[in-house]
Amino acid sequence: MAKKSQKKNYKKVLAFDLGGTKLAVAVVDERGHVLATRRELVELHGGAQSLVDQFARLGRPLIEKYKLKKGAI
Repeated sequence: MAKKSQKKNYKKVLAFDLGGTKLAVAVVDERGHVLATRRELVELHGGAQSLVDQFARLGRPLIEKYKLKKGAI
């Protein structure tokens, strides 16, 4: 009898990376596999709040696509 193929649902988190010139967000599973990324140049003109807004804008589509919960962000 053949074994059924089971697809394991690994936990996922949204990761943030702020560098000197770019910022990035990624969805990473518990095995460390990067499932998706988005990045763009840092917008320095608006200060700290601008960076928070930029991270939110980049991360929102990934949160929705991968149905991430609050604790995974």
